[in-house]
Amino acid sequence: MRDTAISDALAEAGLVLLPVPVPAEVCPPQGAWVTSCSPADGRLDESVDLAQPDGLERFDEAWLRLATRMGLFAEDGAFLLGVTLDPENEYPVWTPVRLTERWNVSGRNPGTISGPIGGGLLAASLDGEVIIAGTTWQDGTASAVGVPHPYRAEPIRRYVQALLDGGELPAGSEDGVRSWLGRG
Repeated sequence: MRDTAISDALAEAGLVLLPVPVPAEVCPPQGAWVTSCSPADGRLDESVDLAQPDGLERFDEAWLRLATRMGLFAEDGAFLLGVTLDPENEYPVWTPVRLTERWNVSGRNPGTISGPIGGGLLAASLDGEVIIAGTTWQDGTASAVGVPHPYRAEPIRRYVQALLDGGELPAGSEDGVRSWLGRG
């Protein structure tokens, strides 16, 4: 039932839920703090003014430019989207998806980037080499923010290591996270 609800919500945003397993060696979504990274970590930003009448559409275009430039998409167009499955759990889980011909990742709440089904916008490549987030700033702009090789970005590494050390990761994910951190 929950998979059907998620699939339906994603379909409304022009995304297809893919029946493939989530790779174990990827940054846990709760540790993917790309906005804490700097250009020295490889951070790239694409910003738009949400006050423009087509601000959300411009954000989607900026996100696609950044995602394409950074290599977010697998050969078949697949990528991981952070989806909140349980409203009681504040952290999303990675969910394999693909864009359809007509899509939006920004959400449709004017003035904010809420993500395709709410809960924010966070994406990762299937190989764990790229993380891209969407964020809204206090000045009314929004940015697609990406980090390549996030296992090398010190702010992300520190936080993910703290999650691992504190036993705050989902059960069974620890070995994959250790392997992902080991790439750095």
